[in-house]
Amino acid sequence: MSWVLALTGLAAEPGVVTALAPRQPHRATDVVELLALAQSGGADGVLVSARFPQMTRDVALRAVRCGVPVWGLVDPGDDVGERTLQDWGVPVVPVADAGDVVAVLAAATAPDRPAAPAGRPGPLIAVLGAPGAPGATTVALNTALAWQAPALLLDADARAPAIGFHLGVADGTPGVRGAGRQADHGRLTPEQLVAACHREGDTAVLVTSPGTPVADPLLVVATRTGRTVVADCGADPAGAAPVLARADLTVVVGVPTALGVSRWLDALPAVRRHCGVRWVAVWNQLRRGAAPLPRLQRFVASVAPGVPVTGLPWDRRWHARRGPWRSRAGGSHPAFRALAGDLAAEVAPR
Repeated sequence: MSWVLALTGLAAEPGVVTALAPRQPHRATDVVELLALAQSGGADGVLVSARFPQMTRDVALRAVRCGVPVWGLVDPGDDVGERTLQDWGVPVVPVADAGDVVAVLAAATAPDRPAAPAGRPGPLIAVLGAPGAPGATTVALNTALAWQAPALLLDADARAPAIGFHLGVADGTPGVRGAGRQADHGRLTPEQLVAACHREGDTAVLVTSPGTPVADPLLVVATRTGRTVVADCGADPAGAAPVLARADLTVVVGVPTALGVSRWLDALPAVRRHCGVRWVAVWNQLRRGAAPLPRLQRFVASVAPGVPVTGLPWDRRWHARRGPWRSRAGGSHPAFRALAGDLAAEVAPR
């Protein structure tokens, strides 16, 4: 087992190589070789610089999906490199000499240190939408606000996060980046995470910026806050793979139009690939002239037997208006209170 080095343009590279010499590191020449080594099972981890050719967020995420930790190394004072690595969603460590590298390796190879629990672990509910904006963000936002106990709403849509817009909170403030960086180093406690969140009533809200995937260490801390975590995963199962893999329940949202049902059906293979065995189908914007709920239940039973199906009725206050959540009669709609109750029953200890 050895570390894979992808450190083009890093001034501290000689010190890194010297520090890793006893571990026989392998220097990747391109992203193809990097991913091949990550998939082989023979790598302890990947150390990458911001200027490694053809390196992207998707490449970093694919390496993480192989079970390999990815760490970004940057020269002290290299703000551009640090921002690039943050956009890739990897923990960033400034390195000036071999001693810094030894500290990085010690943290990366140490046994997992769970954050101090604050109450019993809470369930994680992932809300995933089929392509075409079926309302996954609306469902996630209002379900978290309608939850019977204080919940934690997490914007896990790395492609087009919208929770911050709906609540009037600036992207990344306080955001996943700062909390995620602390979680990656094992320094984030559940209490600190809740304190860093925006508050909407009793609901804690953690917003994010485009291109910032939620890493597993942050999810571990979030589930140890004692709150139910509701994560808006958007319509990108691959980008939200870490969240979906850890979720206790996935809510797959669709709209009951001909095109909406077709898109929901097209998304089904990705749902089965990335989600756990427990998921429910929620049909949003049910109204006169659309397929009735019983017909949708029969349809889902024919393609995904045993999956619970529920619906949310069309309401002009929610669906016919654009803009921030508060300007759309924001509050606890009876349909979302009912949905929150149904989901709470699904994730209750059996």
